[in-house]
Order: sequence, then structure tokens, then C-alpha cells
Amino acid sequence: MFQITDLVNYERDSPFYPCIPLFFGIETCTGGHSYGPRIRDYILIHFVLSGKGTVTVDDQTYQLAPEQAFIIPARSRCWYSADREDPWEYCWAAFYAGEEILPMLLPDPSRPCIRQGVNVRYVKDIILKLIVSHFSFPSNPYPEKEFDSAHLHLANNFDLSFSYEMSAALYQILSYMMIQNRDQTTERQRRLQGIKRYLDCCYNEPVRIREVAREFSIHPNYLTALFKEEFGVSPKQYVINRRICEACYLLETTDYPVKDISNMVGYEDQLAFSQIFKRAMGKPPSACRRRKTEKSRKEDGNMKNITDLCSAIALPEQVSRYVAQFDAGFDYETVREAFDMLTCREADAPEIWKAGIQALRERLKEDPRGLKMLSCMLRCCGKTRDFYVRNGISREIFVDTMKCFSRFVGEHMESFGGYGFDREWWTVRQLSGLLFRIGELEYEMVQAQGKKCIHLHIPSDSRLERERLEDSVGRARDFFREKFPAYGDVQICCHSWLLSPTLREVLSPGSRILAFQELFDIHVRGEDTAGEYKQWVFKRSDLPLTELPENTSLQRRLKGYLLGGGKMMDADGRLRSKTGYKFKSRADS
Repeated sequence: MFQITDLVNYERDSPFYPCIPLFFGIETCTGGHSYGPRIRDYILIHFVLSGKGTVTVDDQTYQLAPEQAFIIPARSRCWYSADREDPWEYCWAAFYAGEEILPMLLPDPSRPCIRQGVNVRYVKDIILKLIVSHFSFPSNPYPEKEFDSAHLHLANNFDLSFSYEMSAALYQILSYMMIQNRDQTTERQRRLQGIKRYLDCCYNEPVRIREVAREFSIHPNYLTALFKEEFGVSPKQYVINRRICEACYLLETTDYPVKDISNMVGYEDQLAFSQIFKRAMGKPPSACRRRKTEKSRKEDGNMKNITDLCSAIALPEQVSRYVAQFDAGFDYETVREAFDMLTCREADAPEIWKAGIQALRERLKEDPRGLKMLSCMLRCCGKTRDFYVRNGISREIFVDTMKCFSRFVGEHMESFGGYGFDREWWTVRQLSGLLFRIGELEYEMVQAQGKKCIHLHIPSDSRLERERLEDSVGRARDFFREKFPAYGDVQICCHSWLLSPTLREVLSPGSRILAFQELFDIHVRGEDTAGEYKQWVFKRSDLPLTELPENTSLQRRLKGYLLGGGKMMDADGRLRSKTGYKFKSRADS
């Protein structure tokens, strides 16, 4: 799928953060039709075309009528329903964007999710034209191209021109709302935002406040006073902060000489740069460089250095850059207790993990894409690395295990069209040193009701080939016998959609998935009402069955089977001790 983010290098807090369209829709609801409660990681705008309804966002409830719009911010708990007597018809647009876009769309900060007096017909025409041009209605009885319900997903369409068309429609809608909102925004605010954008573009050039003031037709002293009142720092200090932040990133991620970095961020005099840098960071630029001594490579492989860790686990460059910049400016002393919770290995660890995650969320506040949480968890890997070193666990297993972060970020991109992280509830297992990736598979030490076992997990990038599985299980047995003897010969169990007997009805006999099932004694629980298989098979768990993609043979076959009335079953498996697979450990060789 085409991504705007592939073309624009942006950061979450930048005013140039792009808006990435996800889907558009129009629906005429029946009386009392309701939706929610739900929490999404994207922004959603509904435009009421006719009728009435009620929306609740984060415990604030509003009654809506035609020519009103309601905006649901990312990570907000929402619920809405149509009026029973006069149900509404609405259209909508869903997209990724920074939260800073919301004040540009809304005139009243006290009503953060409502917009009055919208020309909803203008918006509807934009969405209607887009949907009709890409949908075919074989029994369309509507001569004016009206219809009861339809919506269009960018995630399921790989055509480049269509992606541009959806992006254009979204920007057209947002531009209209911003222009409407402009009358509500003071001239001073517009001018200050323009000044800030100017400094963001030119921070590494010689910046003189008098010239900036002349550019924006404002007195220099007045500019400084207004800017500081609005943003908390003077324009001069804002430029210095931007330069130091970029310098930290370059020092951490490159081998460029300090003199060159000084020039890159806007200082021709290296000595002046070093003095300013030391005042800001409390240490000279040289102290922020990566340490590449042979001793550090042998002892730790630099895995406690956040930049080297991101590189080792192949985190996407765009995300690595965000992590490095966040890491340079965040005070980790304020989350030390939370890190202790995330690395807990006690019997009641799951409850302690939840408390640690909640403590982090409260400290991080706004984090719609989860990248602040990701940054903190990657920093917490330093504590995990210490645990690995104490127990003599190899760097290879550490890196392979921590690649879960890159895998989950990639899966978020594949599912939603933008980089993000929403698996903090899972990766505590890796951080605590209870789950390890060994070869193709992951192994988690579990103790329940006084009984120990190992839960086997299948990462989404696993290749279910005979030799690879033999190698993984054999190596895992050796690993646990040596490092954690109490788990050396315990039962290996698995709970996975890959064990579902439904797949026997869908896949051909030579399938690797069916061969994988043969390794287990399988117990069927019943119908998988949670639908967790959707995330792994179709990459989206939030779509109705009829809208699931059909890009792979497995997707096409399983979707057809389910549409025909078939059910996906929930299954557990116990690894058989004697199978056609050898699972020979090195100790047996």
C-alpha cells in the first residue's frame, strides 16, 4: 500500500505531520442503531447529514442534529447511537494525524469533539464521488447515486492513483474545516504558528530575530514576548533547542566529526557549539557519541545504547529517529519504578506489569501512536540486557527476542497504514526475561497453580519448515536445561489459531500449517468468538467479515469458508513427545 510517510520525513510533534487517510463512509442508520463503546488509534470525523443522534466521547455526551460534526480523537472511548424516532444519516472520514490538528478543526476548546454549522452536503459530495467511482452497485436503485451504507478502505486497495485520490479527498475536507475555523482563530495565533513553522524550516541557518520579525511585519521585542507567552520559550531558545536535539541525534547515529555536525545544525564555530551544547546537556558533544571500543562490543555488544539497539533489531529508520530524539529529551528517572514493574518475574507478575504500563501511560500522557511507550520499553531493554548477561544468555537470543518490537511496529504499518506500537501488554514478557525467541519460535516460561510449563508462540515471520522447527525445539530444550533447569523437560503447550481444525477444511493437504498441526495433540475449545485469527490472517481485526481483504490464498479460502457459514474454532495443543519430527537437541547428538 502506498504511504505518504514513505515520501515525507516527519516527526510526531512537527506541524508538518501528514494526515494519512484510512477509510471514508456514508450510512443511513435505523432507529436506535448504536456503535461502541470503542477505542481507536486514529482520528474519526462524522458529519450529520440528516436526523438526530447521541455521541459520548470520554464520558462527555452530546445531542447532535444536521449540519453538525463530531470528532473522535485517537485513543478516546466513544459510543454513539441514532435517535429512535428520527435516526441520523452521516458520512465519515478516518485518518492518522497528530493530535495538534484538532484545534485547527474545532473553534471551541471546551467542546473538543463538536463542530457546529458545517456544510455537510459539501463534505458528502466529496465522499460520495470517491465511493461511487470505486464501488459498483449491481442492483443500485438510486438514480441520484444515493445508497444505504457503503464505505471505502485505503488499506484494501493497492492502486497508487486511488491512494492519491483518497489523500486529496481527505485534505479537501480538512482544508474546508480549517478555513471555516480560521475566523475563530485570532490573527496573533495564526502569525505565531507561521513564525514557529518558519523557525522549524530554518533552524540550521543563521537566524536573526530582527529578520524574522521583518518577514512577519512585527516588532522584534513584541515577537519575542508573544512567542514566549505562546510556546513557553523565546524564539532564540526555541532555535537552540531544535539545534541541540538534532545534534544529539547525529552524534548518536553517525560518525560525522563534531565540527561537521556543528555546521549541520547551524553553528560555524565549533567552540561556540560545544559551549552551548554543554550548557544544554550538562556534558560535551564527545560524551554523547556512540562508544565503539572492542571491550564494549565483547561485553555488551552496545545493546544498552538505544541507537545501537534500534539498529540491531532492524527498527524502521523513521521510528528509530523518533526514538532517538525522544530518548535524548526524556527524564527516565521519573519512570524508574515503572521499569522495575515491567521487568518483574514474580508469580504475580501479570498484575504488576499492568500497574507498570498504567504508570507509564500516566507519565507519557498523549501518545496516540504509542511511540513514546515504545521508546520507554526499548530503554527498559537495558535492564533486560543486564539479566541476560548475568545468566550467560547470548547476544543472539537477546537480539532475536527484542526484534518483537520491530515486528509489531511493522504489523501496525501493514494493518493501519502508519507506524505505531500497541503491544505493550505483550512485550512485558520479553522485557521480564520470561519469553525468549530461539530460532523460528518463541518460548514462554509459565507457572500456574504450582505447575510449570512452556507456552510456545509462533511469530508472524516464522517459516514453518521441518528443519527450522526441529532446530528451534531442539535448541530450546538445550537452552532451558542449561539456563533454567526447572523448565528443562516440562510440557510445551500452544494456543493458536494455527491449530484450529477449521484449517483442515480450508488448506490443501501439503500445507505447512497442517504439517505444523501434526506436531500436537489438539484439544478444541469451541468457536473463537474473539476473532483473534482476523489480526493474523487478514491483518485487521476491526473489519466485518464481508470487508476482509483477499490478497493471499489463505485469506481468500478462509473468507469464502466463513461466508459459507463455516466457523473458526479455538484450539490448544500439547507438543507430542514422539512425532515424525526428531527435535534432537545438541546434547543428544
